[in-house]
Amino acid sequence: MKNMMKRGFVMALSIMALLILSVTAVAIPTVDYVKINGDIHVDGDTLVVERGDDLDVRVKLQAGADNHTNVEVEADIIGYEYNDREEISDSTHVFDMDAGDTQFEDLELTIPVRADKDYYDLRVRVSSRVGSSTEYLFRVNLEGQRHQLEVRDVILHPHVVEAGSSFIANVRLRNRGDTDEDDIKVTARIAELNLQDSDYVGELDDGESRTSEELFMRIPSCTRPGTYEVEIEVEYDEGFEQITTTETIEVVEGLCGANADAENEGKSIIAVGSQMQQVVAGKGGATYSLTVTNTGSQDKTYTLGVAGVESWGTYRVDPSTTVIVRAGETKPIFIFVSANEDTTAGQQSFIVNVASGDSAQPVQFTTNVVDNGSNVRAWAEYVLIGLVILLIILGLIIGFGRMRGRDDREDDDEVSGQTYY
Repeated sequence: MKNMMKRGFVMALSIMALLILSVTAVAIPTVDYVKINGDIHVDGDTLVVERGDDLDVRVKLQAGADNHTNVEVEADIIGYEYNDREEISDSTHVFDMDAGDTQFEDLELTIPVRADKDYYDLRVRVSSRVGSSTEYLFRVNLEGQRHQLEVRDVILHPHVVEAGSSFIANVRLRNRGDTDEDDIKVTARIAELNLQDSDYVGELDDGESRTSEELFMRIPSCTRPGTYEVEIEVEYDEGFEQITTTETIEVVEGLCGANADAENEGKSIIAVGSQMQQVVAGKGGATYSLTVTNTGSQDKTYTLGVAGVESWGTYRVDPSTTVIVRAGETKPIFIFVSANEDTTAGQQSFIVNVASGDSAQPVQFTTNVVDNGSNVRAWAEYVLIGLVILLIILGLIIGFGRMRGRDDREDDDEVSGQTYY
């Protein structure tokens, strides 16, 4: 029995010795310090970080008396909602260290702009293939920047453009900052072709998204086929802040030379808004709109003539009856029409003639004029209201009369039922 106990004791000591040796064999290097963005931090420190910032992590390692194999350093932040799609983490390649060596390992993490403002833990770990690991925790207080816009999407239509034709770009913006933004300038440009167009986006509240108006560019005829870079630039915060992103567009061969000039010189596109609206005679008016697109290679002057309004109303053209539209540009034009007070109710038509050079395009509009205040309807409404009031008064008179008659009968009953003693 004693021999068995001795053999068991010796076996346990052997197992413990083997475990100690195995742990010693896989010991990991010592961490001298961890630097984050150039500053040394100790376990438990809190860092204030803004969305979109980079975290540069440097770890100084010191090997002990033994060699170290299959060592890896990693850093990560857990709890970000989209970590399964864009992890906030970085790691080194596996490396070895000889006894007594000193080594520096660098990691970089980018905080997504869509991360929630909250507290997170930055974990920095040093480990090897088997055995224990060393972990450091640094608390991250994630805050939003005061001014921060994000380009959510850029829509190009079409993506394949024939030389001599046009394309448009819409830019989707989101305000990730802590303050509202206004006067946001959005520019799309193809620097290689010396093309650009800009637009201003109105006020964009904190957390709000908005899409810019269409940015219009025409690819010059004879442009070499190929892929071109479309740069999107967004300026905000009084122009002091700027973000850029790029997309690509493919240009294919189109008409070139004299044929292209002849083809493009006469191209004007007139887009018309609502062609029928209603106005009240002598009150207010209606606004009709159209846009003129000059797809030609030269600037053009367009003259607008309005006919058919003078006999029943007045009109005004904004910005003017003569507009200059640059090559590849689109310009809106508005016609404000009002009817005279004595205009007969009914539909009135008028023509807007858009002319440039020897070509002209007439556009017909219709105005449905409603009688001023609709007098017959107004008198009918007054009569109806009067009848209602009269009926109410008659009802009250009849009601009071009945009540009074009932009271008189009750008084007579009381008198006739008296007993004299």
